[in-house]
Amino acid sequence: MRAAGFESRVTDEPPEAVDTRFPYVIDDPARATSNGYGRAIRTRRNAIADDDPDQRCFRALAEPRRSAALRAFHGDGNQRLEARVPGSGTIRHSDKGCAANARRGLYGDLPSWYRARKVTEALPRLVRSAVVRDARHTRCPPNSAPPPATESTSTPFESREFSS
Repeated sequence: MRAAGFESRVTDEPPEAVDTRFPYVIDDPARATSNGYGRAIRTRRNAIADDDPDQRCFRALAEPRRSAALRAFHGDGNQRLEARVPGSGTIRHSDKGCAANARRGLYGDLPSWYRARKVTEALPRLVRSAVVRDARHTRCPPNSAPPPATESTSTPFESREFSS
């Protein structure tokens, strides 16, 4: 970004979202006591995002510079990277710009990294949706264990969504 005339800083990642760590139910009593259903975590994540130095600089830019900053970071809009993601279709992105150049430097083969990253990012959503659709999950009355799986019972990972 500096080469394109913009400031950029490396910042810490925000706290993990509660729905990422506990996609079905919060099963950690200490965490539930301190965070409830995630409001404290969401509030902290939003405060960190609002205070992010790169975001503050970006919001302060006049419109022509803001567009130039987006082009410098994301590339020219020519979407040469492509990933076929189960349940989402084909996702495309530019292979130009500061982010692509940094990733190319880190990972080498940018198209392969992009495909692996997009499929990997989709897996939690696919697994959650398969689990929620699974009758063993939805039939469970409160405070009871699900029925044991049998050899004839398919698991969420054996659903058609995950086959190629």
